[in-house]
Amino acid sequence: MTDFNFLRIKWPKLAAIAADASRLVEVSPASAVATMQNFCEWATDIALDLYAIKSQNGTTQQEKMEALRATGNVPTEILTRMNNILVSGGRRVYHIHEDVEEARRCIDDVYEIARWLNREADRAGWPPRGGNVYRPQPTQATRSSNASNYGGGNFGPADSRLFPAEIQRSWAPLIKVGAMGVAVIALIVLIVVGVSALVRNASRDVVANISPNPGVSSSNVLEIPTDTPAEATAAVACDIVILSCEPDHNLEFIRHAAPFAFLSVGMPHGAVASPDEAVRLGFAMMQRGADAIYCSHSPRFIEAMAAEGIPVTGHVGLVPNRATWTNFRAI
Repeated sequence: MTDFNFLRIKWPKLAAIAADASRLVEVSPASAVATMQNFCEWATDIALDLYAIKSQNGTTQQEKMEALRATGNVPTEILTRMNNILVSGGRRVYHIHEDVEEARRCIDDVYEIARWLNREADRAGWPPRGGNVYRPQPTQATRSSNASNYGGGNFGPADSRLFPAEIQRSWAPLIKVGAMGVAVIALIVLIVVGVSALVRNASRDVVANISPNPGVSSSNVLEIPTDTPAEATAAVACDIVILSCEPDHNLEFIRHAAPFAFLSVGMPHGAVASPDEAVRLGFAMMQRGADAIYCSHSPRFIEAMAAEGIPVTGHVGLVPNRATWTNFRAI
């Protein structure tokens, strides 16, 4: 499994996405490639920020990559690796059989992109110290290219030298109004954060009163889903010791927050295409902290995991559980 710990200091979320992709390469190549696409989107946005290039909402990934190419600061090899992952993701949509070798090649691309991004951040002095941030300045040709390709509004370097001093002075009233607007937004954000903190502090009371019948202990609740370590801690504090969660990047943190609880982890429907893959993914999830696996796949998948000693819970109900899918069946 590829090590992406060198990203954690600067970008913990990016490191978690890369680690998830690396874990899935052998277990579920299609899921791994989808996760790598997410990594590329994050990496592209970080690179745009390093080069002081602004993007508007709705800008496609391909347009962002073209903007990076226009700076002349991104090696062709890195752009090619990003494009390889995008192409592999497109094939993933139409191919039924998953290609492990292709996923391995893509994780190598992700590793090289991560190393390049880390070097660029170090060269730019990121994260900033004392407010001095080095931002590579694009050439005049780059500015013209950005303006022509993206309408002059989607992308543009934050360079005050592009505007004469007279124009900057004429903008002073607008800047003051903008500053007032930012202050109002900051006040709203503080209010929202305060309310959120109150809601979080009340989470234990919510869990404690989960039973509608007065006098019934919360320990009678067989299982409760948790999405964050805070929810897991609150549930255990209320004597609810059977928890369930998703196999995302929070799994290890939930396990750490509730080390003695029985943790059932859901295997995403469609994450595996054969009983053998289900066994591999089941063992991987248990290594990450699961006590049992919830699986909504067919009985032969569940039987294969049970035969290997993996505690597994089946699904009774509608399969799949998305209303936009076809070929519904009930089990």
